[in-house]
Amino acid sequence: MYSAYIGGLPHAFNIIDGCNGFAGTVAVLVCLIGATFGFLVWNYPHGNTFAGDGGPYVWGMVIAVAVVTLLQRHRVVSPRFPILLIYCVL
Repeated sequence: MYSAYIGGLPHAFNIIDGCNGFAGTVAVLVCLIGATFGFLVWNYPHGNTFAGDGGPYVWGMVIAVAVVTLLQRHRVVSPRFPILLIYCVL
């Protein structure tokens, strides 16, 4: 069940990295404000800089681990909730 988070989110962030800083904006909206703010400062307003492969994969993996940790610690949270929350932002 959790393999969809661990395998899917890093690839989703890598795909949206080519959309003028969209991956950085989504990472800030989800949970990585401090780690992504510096990237967005240099990337504003035209989105000329790509995060490469390291940035989106790290953002996706950190968010996926946070989601899996949330689901492991709080059994009352439905596994569908993070999927809907993250993919509605994407």
